[in-house]
Amino acid sequence: MFVLDASEISLSRLHFRFAIRLLRFIPILFLVIVSVAIAQDASTGALAGMVLDPDGGRIAAAGIVAVNDATGLRYSASTDQEGRFVIQLLPPGDYSARAESPGMSPQLSPKIHVDVGGSAQLEFRLLVAGSKETVNVSDTPALVETQPSAVSTVIDERAITELPLNGPALVIWFC
Repeated sequence: MFVLDASEISLSRLHFRFAIRLLRFIPILFLVIVSVAIAQDASTGALAGMVLDPDGGRIAAAGIVAVNDATGLRYSASTDQEGRFVIQLLPPGDYSARAESPGMSPQLSPKIHVDVGGSAQLEFRLLVAGSKETVNVSDTPALVETQPSAVSTVIDERAITELPLNGPALVIWFC
């Protein structure tokens, strides 16, 4: 049989009271975490739009790159099956964007401004790419120096021993 004495009962009541007080702070902690998460999202903007071909058809899987003009940071996205894209969580500022797709000529957008909490809209119309040119640039390799251009001479032992010394003369004996 399990028997509790009075000290154990008062200790368990103390733990119970502490647990109840602790539970009061859980909703407050939840509200603080949610407000911090919302505040982080409220300091950014978005860039959204579509990528179309010359006939107005939507281009899927086109690559979009937005570059912040002030910082040089690059943000990228791809279009969905309906040619739409969204780049979210962009710091506010001026951006330039580029859209490209295989077989199409890339297009650059004019500068666009992204505001806090806003969504700037873009529409790209990509043209069919013409034939590709490949230019190979080569440089002739550097020539190997066959004749030495440096001046050199051999110094014999006598010239070395007759050099003047700055300070007391030291004699070095070699065995």
